[in-house]
Amino acid sequence: MLIYIGNLAMVEFRYVGVSPCIHAVRVELTVSIYIHQHCPRLDIISMHTRVWYHGANTARQIGETFAPLSVYNAIEVDISSMHGILRLAHGPKARTVDTTLANFLDIVKTVPTEYTIKFDFKDEVSIRTGIPLIKQAQLDTIATQHTLVANVDTIPGPGGVSHVIMNSTEFINLIRQELPSYLISIGMTTGWHVKTLFFSHAYTAHHIDKLMELDNCTFAMRMVILSQTNPAVLDRISGADFLVWGERGVFETMWLRNGRQFNIDEDLGRVGVWLLITYTWVVLWAIIIIGVLCYVTTRILWSRHPADAGLPDSCNYSEIPAAGESRFKREGVY
Repeated sequence: MLIYIGNLAMVEFRYVGVSPCIHAVRVELTVSIYIHQHCPRLDIISMHTRVWYHGANTARQIGETFAPLSVYNAIEVDISSMHGILRLAHGPKARTVDTTLANFLDIVKTVPTEYTIKFDFKDEVSIRTGIPLIKQAQLDTIATQHTLVANVDTIPGPGGVSHVIMNSTEFINLIRQELPSYLISIGMTTGWHVKTLFFSHAYTAHHIDKLMELDNCTFAMRMVILSQTNPAVLDRISGADFLVWGERGVFETMWLRNGRQFNIDEDLGRVGVWLLITYTWVVLWAIIIIGVLCYVTTRILWSRHPADAGLPDSCNYSEIPAAGESRFKREGVY
């Protein structure tokens, strides 16, 4: 029996046989996973050169990133406008907010080691007021040659909200005018969807069409969704620069290791809630399928040998009393 897992792979449950021994029914199953041959191969050009701290928005996280013996050499900060002040936070509901954008820019000026620094804008106010502040800091003129990146989600993506804070063209033109030395990263709004459980929560041809309209940009792609996307759809932007982010699990790792089609920079974390739900769902279905196969096989076996069910071969059937007959009556005791 073949079960297809979206566009990524298929699982085969193969019935091998049943032991002839009635007392110990043994069902053998072979499980195989086949990766589609046309699964995209990626050239992971930055795996060993960039180690990201994603969402380093607190003073502790920033200090850990820029520490002398830090394992990180790339940092992403989220910029949100809160009560008229630009702060490092993923949004107004962030639990810990203790650093402003101005404070962060002052810290960056003192960092002696080269870093990749990504500014992820979370609302239109942060874009309108944050870009002049970043421009004023003149990070591209200091002695330390940092790689500077400006990012915003300008395209409604899989499971994401339809409202975006700014369209792609306007943001690109604004960055190229005000921060011409900065790299531009374009992302999509994304969110969890029940399709994830069936490995079909993917970027569509419509999403890729939107990316194809953009020139000289890096595309910020969510790894969990990217790994479930039809390779034929992604072939249309072969050779593009991807900054993949989010959780990284088994299928995501296989997707990354089997490709030479894109220029990839990895900003990935460990398995989180999203993938835990998905993997739990897959395991439950595997248990159900194996259980059903075992049950059906057992029923077929017992239907073929109803008279022998539960009785050893050495039984003397003549010594078994008939229905309603006691052993004492049969032996003439009364």
